[in-house]
Amino acid sequence: MKFKPVLDGIETILKADADTKDVIKEYRRYVYESGIRATPFCFIRKVRLTYRERNAKGTVWNGEVFVDFLGQAYEIQSQYLEMVKKLDKLQDDAYDAFMANPQLTASVRTSHISIAESVGNSEYFGFEVKVAFTVMTT
Repeated sequence: MKFKPVLDGIETILKADADTKDVIKEYRRYVYESGIRATPFCFIRKVRLTYRERNAKGTVWNGEVFVDFLGQAYEIQSQYLEMVKKLDKLQDDAYDAFMANPQLTASVRTSHISIAESVGNSEYFGFEVKVAFTVMTT
């Protein structure tokens, strides 16, 4: 199972959605560097895949993609609270965009958001959304 079509699908949905396309300033996959100032940014950080079953049509896989929406952890409280507000709306809008497009890509049978939680470190903070999906490969 190759992940690239699923990751491309997630990014395409976010770039096309009216509520998220102008808010997300950067996209990163797997690794991001310190010092990203174009925030909020989208970080697709981890992918998990588990075998489900094999049938006459192919192999069915269950997977998860962790998508983070991150902003700068400002030291000035007013800036920090403004970023919290922006990121909270962004993760809510992303949820709506993913639910409106549950196929993500042609090989994905269905997907759904299985968890959303806050994440962060000393430089960035935000919300992580876990997109669970089912894929059919031949």
